[in-house]
Amino acid sequence: MTLAEVYEALGKQDGGEALASTIKAEISKINAEAAKQRTAKNASDAKITELEAKVQELTEKGTGDQTAVEKMQKQLDELTKKYDAAEKARGEEHAKRVHADITQQTVAALTKGNAASPAEIAKILIQNIAAEEDGSYKFTNAKGEKVSIEDGTAAWLKDNSWAVKNNQNAGSGGGKGGNGEQGSGANGGNVTLASAIAAQLNNN
Repeated sequence: MTLAEVYEALGKQDGGEALASTIKAEISKINAEAAKQRTAKNASDAKITELEAKVQELTEKGTGDQTAVEKMQKQLDELTKKYDAAEKARGEEHAKRVHADITQQTVAALTKGNAASPAEIAKILIQNIAAEEDGSYKFTNAKGEKVSIEDGTAAWLKDNSWAVKNNQNAGSGGGKGGNGEQGSGANGGNVTLASAIAAQLNNN
């Protein structure tokens, strides 16, 4: 599912446009920070390469006094530390982008599946979703099978009816639905959506 498809799906749901705007803003923020980290990394790469070449040249030719070599080696060491720090920051930013992407796709799938509280339930499901080597995201279900986020979410909602909106009209004999209201629990009793979500998070 592409970002455009996700935003389109969210836009068709109640309150979906506001959620889509929030997700867009967060992703833009993360992308801007990532671009900044890439620029810093490229500058560090170039400087480190330059200093390494100079140190190597002086060492091989035996030219230049020891102080000059030590000075450049110190600069190289400092740049290497900065480079390592930049790499760590870049990795953290990448992890944030992946998390944001997985979250927005999960929320979109839950919204499409008529989940009672997509943003909150997503917190439960994203623990089962990971990025593959090819860059795709896979949902690992209870059987250990890797499926798409949309398929995994749909199956999970089918097995956890308490997480689905109850659209029955009042007086029809059905239980109450909606965020914080009562629904049918797996044990046949009543359970609030909030308590069910909390229980799921505690079990993971």
